[in-house]
Amino acid sequence: MVGDVAEAPPEPEEAGAMYARSSTFQTDPSRVEAGVDFIRDEVVPALEQLDGCTGLSLITKRDDGRLIITAGWRDEDAMRASDEQVRELRARGGKLMQAAPSVDVWEIAVLHRVQDVGPGACLRASWTRGDSARVDRAVDSYRTAVLPQLEQLPGFCSASLFVERSTGRAVSSVTYASREQMTDSRAAAASMRRTAVEENDLQVLEVVEFDVEIAQLRVPETV
Repeated sequence: MVGDVAEAPPEPEEAGAMYARSSTFQTDPSRVEAGVDFIRDEVVPALEQLDGCTGLSLITKRDDGRLIITAGWRDEDAMRASDEQVRELRARGGKLMQAAPSVDVWEIAVLHRVQDVGPGACLRASWTRGDSARVDRAVDSYRTAVLPQLEQLPGFCSASLFVERSTGRAVSSVTYASREQMTDSRAAAASMRRTAVEENDLQVLEVVEFDVEIAQLRVPETV
């Protein structure tokens, strides 16, 4: 998923495609807090020791028991090399939350920040599907047409676009400084989404608003 939030830009890195692996847990709402504690206390320190990991984000929708943890990776090789360690952590989290996680692997196509993420930040994620042969066109449209509009919204912190080229799936994540500001942006965001869908022939799969629990995904700017 989803993981465009970050506390501060990293040092410049060599250009190249970066990747993210998202694990989604759908659990009983009463188990969300235990899941957040496990990820903060055990998963974050473990991942920080793995070569090529560029940090982690965690978002939650507490009222329906959804958690999405996203780890960034320097390149695809580093991500694949972490499979065994991450699989073990994922299994422990699934046992704790009594939930079988779903896993998505993404290419980080766009990431842009204008301010750091602080307490109370929220995120709106929009999953779409389009023609896999037109992914680059959709990415260019997001970068040149959507981002400039997002930057004008009150409370805007950051935005990202992750893509799965083989299927044409993508997820856009937009972070706001507060829930009130995210709520106020709904009409404008919906208008931008409709335009992007029409211009790029996309299907909207889901739009969900989350709380930001952890913002330590240190991925370089792509804009």
